[in-house]
Amino acid sequence: MASTENRVAIITGAASGMGLAVTKHLIAKGWRVCMSDINKQHGDALALELGDKALFVDANVTDYDSQAQVFETVWLKWKRIDFVAANAGIVDNFPLCKAGKATRPTVRPPKPDLTTIEVDLNGAIYTVYLALHYMRMNSTPGGKITITASSAALYPLDTVPLYAAAKHAIIGLIRSMAPVLESENITLNCFCPGLSESPQSSSLVPLSITSHSQQC
Repeated sequence: MASTENRVAIITGAASGMGLAVTKHLIAKGWRVCMSDINKQHGDALALELGDKALFVDANVTDYDSQAQVFETVWLKWKRIDFVAANAGIVDNFPLCKAGKATRPTVRPPKPDLTTIEVDLNGAIYTVYLALHYMRMNSTPGGKITITASSAALYPLDTVPLYAAAKHAIIGLIRSMAPVLESENITLNCFCPGLSESPQSSSLVPLSITSHSQQC
């Protein structure tokens, strides 16, 4: 992409952390950016602060129709989608390794909370699926898609096994899809960062330190 003027991006999880950083970077380079996040009040305030190249559309990435509305809104407004970042994510809120410890064998364990899988894997799949649909309709078909994975996609992370499972799956998704999409001028990649400052990581840091310090 030699020129960034009038390019259009959609960033999920854009109201904080890496999503917000990418949003600010692209706007500084002349892009028009749709910020999507579940935090409507904060997102609206950020879009106002960032100016007329920013648009905020609230969405829950686990809800396909909610995500589809984001893409429809952007297409109707700007008639193109050049870059999509599937960045929304959460860490485990369910102690999978500790679950099922009942006092009696006849006590049924509670259904596991798989919200982490729904957000980090299913939500990303919805984002990629929708991005492909619209990128194929660009005046020059094609575009770039990236997914925020994690170092947990490459290494075990015993404090958040569901998060690690979702991120491992992202790697498999990309390795399977990217070669197929290449012929359509669509690139699909991910990056695997370590811990970064965000609302989601604040609870993960002490857990990770505690877990691994016991092994050292």
